Amino acid sequence: MTRERPEVGRVIAANGLDPRQILRFAAGAERRFHHPIALAILHKAEEEGLRPPLTEMTQYNVGYGITVGIDGHRVRVGSRRFMELAGVPLTSEVADALEAVHREGNTMVMVAIDDELGGALELRASIRPEVRGIVQGLRERGIQHIAIISGDHAGPGSKDCIG
Repeated sequence: MTRERPEVGRVIAANGLDPRQILRFAAGAERRFHHPIALAILHKAEEEGLRPPLTEMTQYNVGYGITVGIDGHRVRVGSRRFMELAGVPLTSEVADALEAVHREGNTMVMVAIDDELGGALELRASIRPEVRGIVQGLRERGIQHIAIISGDHAGPGSKDCIG
C-alpha cells in the first residue's frame, strides 16, 4: 500500500525561524544518509529548490537522531526523545502539531538549532499510486469486503486513502 520512503508533509517552524530554514537545516544534517527518512527530507528540499548546506561535524545517535555543525550552529535532527535527552524543550506550536500528526497516524522529526527547537517535519506514509486502481479492480470483480493488514498506523490504510 505504501512506499518504503515516507514523504514530508507539514513543516512547522518555531522560535522565529521559517519553514524553509527548518527544511534546509534538516536536509543538511541528512545529506550523507540514505535511509528512508533522510531520502524523504532530501527529496522535499529538492522540490523546494533548497540546497543542503555542508556540515562541519557529524555525530549519529542510532535510533534517536543526528547532531551536525551547520553555518556555525549545532543542529540536531531526530525524535522527540532525542530532543528530551538533549534538554531541548518542545514549543507549544510543535507540541500541538505533534498531537495532530499522531492522531492522523503520522510521525514528526524534530529540528533543533543550538539548544532551541527550531521546528519539526511531518513524515507521512506515501501511498503507492497504483493502490486505488487495484482496489477498484477488485470491487469491479465483485469483491465486497477488502481487509488490509498493515504495519502502518491506521491512517495510511484507511478507506479514505484507498477509495
